[in-house]
Amino acid sequence: MKKATDRLVEQRMEAEAEEMRAKRAAADARTQAWDTLTEDPDARALGATGYPPAAVEDLATKLQELRTALPDRAQAIDTGDLRRRNDAHGRIQSSIREAAEFRGYIDDVRQEQAYRRTIRELSPDRHDEEARYRADQAKQNRQVQHQAAAPAVHPNQQQSRGQKR
Repeated sequence: MKKATDRLVEQRMEAEAEEMRAKRAAADARTQAWDTLTEDPDARALGATGYPPAAVEDLATKLQELRTALPDRAQAIDTGDLRRRNDAHGRIQSSIREAAEFRGYIDDVRQEQAYRRTIRELSPDRHDEEARYRADQAKQNRQVQHQAAAPAVHPNQQQSRGQKR
């Protein structure tokens, strides 16, 4: 009878040890699964953060919550993508219009240069007269811009340094 009891005690100890190993392995597997899940930025955005759930049932509940949040997150991503696409499309259209304007300016400049070459070839005196006129106009424009940039102070005005009169 003692042998049978010892054998049963030994079997029970082995069973308990095996149960503990199985529980540790299950906990390690849950932790590894949770770590794998939380490495994904999209899963973290859905709420897969923090400590791993303690039980398989808790893990299943958390996964169901993530699945429930997925359509809302997908909609938010799609909305953001659409907004960025529309912004890019607007910038592209603006750049296309701006490029067309610049091409128009270039065409105008080329046409003006052709006119000036023609004038220079047909009437050198007129060309020289026009060149002097343009130089005078440019000088006057610079003077006007310089005067506009300088603060205008009337001779009768005095600057008060915060003093009221």
